[in-house]
Amino acid sequence: MRTAIACQYCRRSKIKCHHDGVAPCRACTSAPRTDCLLSGPIIKNRLRQVNSEEADGGPAGGTPGTHDASPARPPAHAPRPAKRPRLEGPGSPVSPVQDGSLVVSAIALPNLPAPALLLQASNLLQSLFPEFGFLHRPSFTDELLEGRVEPMRLHAILSVTARFVPTLVSQHGGPEAAGGFYAARAETAVMLRVLDSPDVGTIQSLLLVALHHWGACNGSRAWMLAGIAVRMTQAMMPKLDEPNKLRDASPGGAGSNAAHRTSQECIRRTIWAASVVDCLLSGGKHRPQSFQAARLDLSMPVGEDDFAFQTEPDKPPPHLLRLALSTSEEMTVARKRDDCDNSLLLIIKGMDIWSTLSSWICAGGRQLEPVDAQSSPWNEGSFWSRMKKALDRWYSSMSDKLHYSPSGNNLQAHIAHGQGQQFVFVNLIFHLNQLFLHREYIPFLPHRCASPVGPIDPPLLVDQPPDGWWVANSNILFQSATCIVDLLRAASKRGVELRTVFVAFCMYSAASTLLYAQAWPYMAPNTEMRQEDLRWAMDWLEDTGTLWKIVQGWKQTLSTVSAIYESVKADASRFPHLGRHGLEDLEDRINRFAEIPPSGTDADSTTPGGEHAAATLLDLSRHSRPLDAVDGRALRRTGGELNGRQWPGSEGQHHEYGFDDYDTNASLDPDLLASIMDGSMADMLQIPLGDY
Repeated sequence: MRTAIACQYCRRSKIKCHHDGVAPCRACTSAPRTDCLLSGPIIKNRLRQVNSEEADGGPAGGTPGTHDASPARPPAHAPRPAKRPRLEGPGSPVSPVQDGSLVVSAIALPNLPAPALLLQASNLLQSLFPEFGFLHRPSFTDELLEGRVEPMRLHAILSVTARFVPTLVSQHGGPEAAGGFYAARAETAVMLRVLDSPDVGTIQSLLLVALHHWGACNGSRAWMLAGIAVRMTQAMMPKLDEPNKLRDASPGGAGSNAAHRTSQECIRRTIWAASVVDCLLSGGKHRPQSFQAARLDLSMPVGEDDFAFQTEPDKPPPHLLRLALSTSEEMTVARKRDDCDNSLLLIIKGMDIWSTLSSWICAGGRQLEPVDAQSSPWNEGSFWSRMKKALDRWYSSMSDKLHYSPSGNNLQAHIAHGQGQQFVFVNLIFHLNQLFLHREYIPFLPHRCASPVGPIDPPLLVDQPPDGWWVANSNILFQSATCIVDLLRAASKRGVELRTVFVAFCMYSAASTLLYAQAWPYMAPNTEMRQEDLRWAMDWLEDTGTLWKIVQGWKQTLSTVSAIYESVKADASRFPHLGRHGLEDLEDRINRFAEIPPSGTDADSTTPGGEHAAATLLDLSRHSRPLDAVDGRALRRTGGELNGRQWPGSEGQHHEYGFDDYDTNASLDPDLLASIMDGSMADMLQIPLGDY
């Protein structure tokens, strides 16, 4: 049986069209033919072709076989034409399609911009989203200019890039509206073919639309779409194992082998892109990571030059096997001193470390570790120590040219070579991992401390650290936060703007850590705190919030916690027991935060965050009881350990930044404030990317 997707030559010849989801197919490759274009079957709507002879017994006023110049009016009993699938608007839910035989290529997706704008959007995808390195730009550009790219893929690309194209932003009334317009059409189209044989175009479209929904605060929808893409990639895996049946002796010769090699690499890169998206969206409870490609014998992508020029690499790319971090040889000897040509390989490795770290933190972090000396972070056998070694090995596997230093010229050199975005992205992954790792063991509210220390909330560590360990941990934490801000500011000054959701999360995490240092400067004794760093970070988040709705929620969280810090510092003696504790309904509050618009959007219904937070804290302080139980919610303890799930590490967070300059109008309802006092704000700050 022929596949639903085939080229016109195979369809006319009535032969099976063998392809990997991208042109050219096997028959056109061996011919060779350069006009191979994959499409769905042409669906003829017979109900629209009303036969006047059958309806009227013959044309009015004429003889059988003749046709009037004006069409005859169909009788009342004639069947109504079938309706075409309606493409929903940006805010409308996508309705399921009942006819499973209908494929997306049979419907026309309207409102595509001019080819020049489409080319600009596709270039933005490659530059702003280095993790999506699955487009072979020379081939894709040719297909785009010749009108051979499926409309579904173009709409999916526009769903994440239209917000960066001023012409499209102006046309649709705003960045979010522009992205939503194309996302709705891409999602409608892609859902028509999710049950068909998987192909690269469908998987790529699913991943891009999922990224749009993540940025639009539709975390559950994004996670579901990414899950579909993951299943489809698993079905694509066997295609990478098929032997290359092309021969140099064929009419296509070496060019045919190059085309096949590029097709295989596009599949491989698409699978790895699904892995990265799954890492980003699968962080919280009830959203487990579903992608298992890292456990399979799947080779890493080839270098960017080999991919672009369709050349065979000097040596096969390595395989990333998900072994125990303490015994993984892939992380240490697979490739040494990778440069920007292998940026995608480095991104995949770095995100693999991030996935492991964020999953551990989301499941409880240090709360999961046994209360013994072997689990202390300075012990080589602890999970924390093994993660630290894995991160250091990954960073040391890079060329020194890829290491960012505020005093160095590496950033400028990579920008001059057109590799600025890749350089920034790889360094952001490193510093985000550093920040989360070293934030895990510091106190959430250090108002009872006088210098850098370890946990002051249970479970406590049972042995003493080496001399200077907590100071060194603090230095790395706040230096990483400062580096994130410095790196993005330096890149922005040089014309390299990266304002994607992941980059925004990096900036959000850095800003929260700088707020913490601003509030409790004795926790960062060797860090030069510059007010302009924090101000620039907040301005950056303010601007990026116009592109991605989720950033507005993150900024609201910063405003809220800053108000809490100011209130605690104003009268710390009233809160001797205030810290972070588990909360049973934590997940529900996090999900609600993800699904509703950020608070404070209605200025008439809110009060300034600082005043409300301070008033509520003072009210709570009148109760002379520890905050182990707020509003009747008590922590369940068994054998001195917490039963409730706790997400540590949010300690590195906020304070008295001048939020009045930004008119955030933060509002804290009593239930939300109670959850904050129980520690859910710590969790809000710590929660990995996919839970918003």
